[in-house]
Amino acid sequence: QHLFVMYAHLHSMDVLTGQTLQPNQRVGTMGNSGNSSGTHLHLEVRAGSDSAETRWAMLRNGLLNPSILFLR
Repeated sequence: QHLFVMYAHLHSMDVLTGQTLQPNQRVGTMGNSGNSSGTHLHLEVRAGSDSAETRWAMLRNGLLNPSILFLR
C-alpha cells in the first residue's frame, strides 16, 4: 500500500505535490476555506495500492489509525 496525506482548509501551501519534506518543515498555514467554521487544519491519511492514483475518493478511508501510525 501507498500512503497519501491530505491537508485541507489551508490558507497557503509552502510545498509542492511530490516534494520530499524535511523533519519539522512547514507545509502551509492554517485557514478557513471550504465548509468550515473556523481556522484549523484538516489532516487525512489514506492508503491505496496505486502510487499514481489521483482520485482522493477512490483511496480507502479508515485503513490506518492515526494514533498508531504517528507513534512510529
